[in-house]
Amino acid sequence: MGRHKHGWSYVLRYEPDYFKKVRFISPRGGEEPSILNLKQLEEIAFKLRPKKRTSKTKVFVDLEQMGYTKLLGGGKITLPVSVKVPSCSEMALRKIEEAGGEVLKEGAQV
Repeated sequence: MGRHKHGWSYVLRYEPDYFKKVRFISPRGGEEPSILNLKQLEEIAFKLRPKKRTSKTKVFVDLEQMGYTKLLGGGKITLPVSVKVPSCSEMALRKIEEAGGEVLKEGAQV
């Protein structure tokens, strides 16, 4: 019994989700991590920076309070920022330190 040509009207009428993709569900369960790339971090830091800024002034961004659980290294960052986040990738850590910033290590995983 095929689902092509002669069986197609049956599929359309009685099985509309026949070719639907099923999303993988992790056996660990729980919520997916809320991630943020450096590109979005720079946009957030640009909005939070003070008007009178010296070259050594770091912008403090608490991503944990904003609801993000992981920081990834996509994009680039030019502002020196001090970031508090539960976990971050090695590339994100390296790029932030090259820009003159820091990642707070309070319970952070790299």
